[in-house]
Amino acid sequence: MEKPLSCILFVSGNALGHITRLLSVASELEKIDDSKVTFLTPSNFNYGDLVTSAGYELHFCQTNIQKHNNIGMDFDTFSEGVAKLVAKLNPKAIVVDCAIYRFLPAMRWPKVPRILITNVFLTQASDYDTIQYHSFNATKDIINTRRQSLGLGPVEAATDLYDADLVCLADPLELVEQFDDLPRNFKACGATYWENRKLPTDNLPEIESAVLFSMGSTGRAKIDSNFVEHLKKATGATSAIYAGKGAGNFAGSGIMDYATNMMPIQHYFPKTKLVVTQGGAGSTYQALSYGMPVAILPSHRNHEILGEVLEKLGLAARIHTLEGLQAFLPDTH
Repeated sequence: MEKPLSCILFVSGNALGHITRLLSVASELEKIDDSKVTFLTPSNFNYGDLVTSAGYELHFCQTNIQKHNNIGMDFDTFSEGVAKLVAKLNPKAIVVDCAIYRFLPAMRWPKVPRILITNVFLTQASDYDTIQYHSFNATKDIINTRRQSLGLGPVEAATDLYDADLVCLADPLELVEQFDDLPRNFKACGATYWENRKLPTDNLPEIESAVLFSMGSTGRAKIDSNFVEHLKKATGATSAIYAGKGAGNFAGSGIMDYATNMMPIQHYFPKTKLVVTQGGAGSTYQALSYGMPVAILPSHRNHEILGEVLEKLGLAARIHTLEGLQAFLPDTH
């Protein structure tokens, strides 16, 4: 009788950036380890086909989202589901990439190696006022009451939750270097993003040049025709293309020349004058890795923070307003 393969459990949040980053890690892990890879996500996860098409087993876990400070929080349901699956699978390691403060603030982790994939500005190495910072302060007492009931110690800051046996910082090395005195268990692993190379390209429209909006699952900033036309004129682009969850908003609007929820956007990079992202790490780092000029149109505070850090390094520009591009665009055409 063959001995069953050991298992590595990947726990993902429900945003596209979380799951694609874990898919990238899983594909690299397969090159050096023959353990079975299993994914677990919240039940409202919309990207299950990405996991199953990659050949991985996928489990869903119920959540009980409650609104606090305009942020959906689950204080126990998801963590209880994770604990049950861990007991069933007995994984040799757990890899986590999710909004821990929202889904796992009171999790009793098993005594197996745990790896956290995250961004440096969310951790104790940073003093930025992130979404996590504000949300945690509004729910600290609830979280610690729940932790106390499980025999867990209190946490004093959201960054306390972003820790593990190994914390992998999925950011460009030059960005990580801006943060001093990293703990010994923090390791910079470089910009991490995932590309879907299985999506067809033969149905994509031919273009001469484009402003490419790569907005992932969290891009919500208002984009109107004046804004798009200004970017096209400033960059010399002939087309505007949108990839992201809000693509349906542009159907028949005339604002974009082409819009879809998901596509292999790297197909258009050779003809792209400017990439506009929402400030999500995956979409932003992908564009930067291809040497694209990048402008960030943030949807929330964490996107703004990434934009601030990259702007200081001269790698991207924030565009809360059209004026934000003036010092950045002259070199794009």
